Formats: sequence, C-alpha cells, structure tokens
Amino acid sequence: MADVQFISDASSVNADATASAGGSAFGEGDSGDGKVAAHTSTSARGVSVNAGEDGSASFGISSAAARFVGSTRSVTSVTSAPVTTTSTNVTTTRDGDATVTTTTNVTTTSTTTTRTEISAFESLAAYASNFQSVQTLFASPSSAEMVFDGDIAAAFSGSAFTRILSTPVTRTTTVADTTVTKTTPAGATTTDARTVTHNTAVGPTTVKTVARLPSDPSNALAGQVSAEASVNSDSDYTFSALGGPVTVTVQYATDAAPGAPLDYNLELFDGTTQTLVDEANGIGANAAGTIAWSLPSPGTYSLIASEVSDIYAYDGGGETQAASLATLSHGLFDVSIAVDPSAAVPELSTMLMTVVGFGGIGTLAMSRVRIAAASRRPSSRRPPGRTS
Repeated sequence: MADVQFISDASSVNADATASAGGSAFGEGDSGDGKVAAHTSTSARGVSVNAGEDGSASFGISSAAARFVGSTRSVTSVTSAPVTTTSTNVTTTRDGDATVTTTTNVTTTSTTTTRTEISAFESLAAYASNFQSVQTLFASPSSAEMVFDGDIAAAFSGSAFTRILSTPVTRTTTVADTTVTKTTPAGATTTDARTVTHNTAVGPTTVKTVARLPSDPSNALAGQVSAEASVNSDSDYTFSALGGPVTVTVQYATDAAPGAPLDYNLELFDGTTQTLVDEANGIGANAAGTIAWSLPSPGTYSLIASEVSDIYAYDGGGETQAASLATLSHGLFDVSIAVDPSAAVPELSTMLMTVVGFGGIGTLAMSRVRIAAASRRPSSRRPPGRTS
C-alpha cells in the first residue's frame, strides 16, 4: 500500500471585466453647445477541465474597453467703449468782390466689437485584457507540478486641445457739419450742410491652439474612462497520507515584468476538520523559494494553489493609471509529499498477523497465571490421624 494516495483534483476559474465611460460638456455665451459620446464593451469567459489522476486544467480570459469623446463651442462678443474725436477746419476764399468763409466741424466716433469663439475637444480611451491558465500534472500521487501562464495588457490614450479664434470688427461714424458764409458789399449770406458717413473694418482673425482643456468659464469639458479585467484561477489537489509525520514541500519560481498585477497563493487544509493548516500568500510576480509544511499525523489534506490577477486602466480628472503595460507571466510550483517510513501504518495482512500474535501471547500468559495460582491454593484434605 502506497504512503500517499490520490483522492481528487479540481480546477476552477473566475473571469470578470468591467468598463465605464462618461462625462459632460457645455458651452455658454451669445451662443454655445456641447456634445459627448461614450461607449463601453466587456467580455469574460472561463473553462475548466478535470482529468482525474492525470491532472486538471483551467483558463480564463477577460477584456474591457471604454471610450469617451466630447466637444464644446461657445461664442461671445465684447464691444469696447466708444472713442470720439473732433476737428475744425476753416478756409477763406474770394469770389469776385465777395469773401467766402467755409467752416467744417468733423466728429468721428469709433467702437470695436471683438468676437471670440472657443472650441474644445477631448478624446479618452482605456483598454485592458487578461488571460490566465493553470495546468496540474501528476508524476505520482506524491508528486505534482502546477504551472500558471498568463498574458496581461492594458493601454490608455488621451488627447485634448482648445482652439480660440478672436476677430475684431471696428465700426466708425463720421459727422461733418459745414457752414459757408459769403460776404459781399451788399451783405452776408450763410448756408449750412451736414454729411454723415459710416465705415466698418474687420481686423485679422487671431487663432490660438493649446493642448489642454479650456480654462475659460464659458466652457466646460470633462470625461472619464476606465477598463478592468481580472482572472482568478486555482487548482485543488486532495490527497491522503497513510503515515506520519508527513512533509509537504513546494518549490516555486515566478516570472513576469516588474510590477505586474498578479499574486500567487498557497493554502493547506485539513480535509477531516475542514480547517486551514497553513498558508503562504502574496507570492509576487518575480519570486523563487521553497515552502515546507510538517503534518504530525496522517489524514486527508487539500493543497490549493491559486493565482489572482487584476489589470486596469483609467483616467479621471486628468489622473491616469496604466498608461501602457504588456507582460507575459509564468509560475511553476513543484509539489512533493514525503511520509516517514518508520512511522508508516502497517498493511492489513501485517496488522492481522500482529493481532493474532498478540492474541496467542495473551492466551499463553493467562494459562501460566492459572497454573501458578492453583499451585499456591491450600489443600482441602486433612492430614491422617487427626480429627476435627
């Protein structure tokens, strides 16, 4: 009979994905408007296959994507205070024996109206994908290999700009009051005239573009996107140790890009009491070592190896995470179970022979006790020649 017996192995996987996108946009002023568009998509799937004593396998894949697009437009017009200038021109000429005096008073009034158009645009996108698998292979009931492989990726992109167009328009009104006085020996005559002219001049348009959201209070544009993909997989190997003490040894080595968002955990349970014997949590993405547990007594135990992976990308209020991340991950866990042969439980035939042997020894011992007791017992016969 083997010291370690296989009971069962079960793999499981849990895949999940979430995404969100949204925001607001509005423009104010003489005229304004805002538009937003948001879109999200998610996908999650998990599959587990158990092959009894040959091992088990499970994998999960999840992905999430989110996108936000927003734009605003506002138009404002500001008119300056009027600027007025005046001038007077007097000329004198001769017309025969008459003197002609011309007096012209010119009043010019100008106002400038500046038309400002502010347009803003923002585009945000977040993407996360996560693939994880675990495969358990058994070389023997007391030797197993658990292999974790994964592919993690996350990306974030965003752009924003503001364009400002400023166009001045100047309107000028000119009023000319003319007085003509003609003086002759016979007397003087006077005539008046007024001339009004208007002029509109459009100045050059100034265009300014900045790579940021608008700071003008008449415009507001804010978006946020997030994408998260998680996959958790584990393998539960249950075995029976028929002797004691029992030593469970796990040698592990993990490899992934520094900072990869995944951890490995090991847990050992007592299958009879359903209690946790010991655990090793938080084994990182780049680690190597050996873990050994000593079990003082035989029994049924479960060793659970699991991987937890959660990748996300988001932008909110200008704060970004996981702008770009892509990594392959690998985790190898070699499990070996050893039982002290000196304390192993005897096979059934040996146990029966032992019981029979102990029974024979016990019967012989009881016979010897009875013979010894009988030899010490007083005789009931009276000696000859004596009477009571």
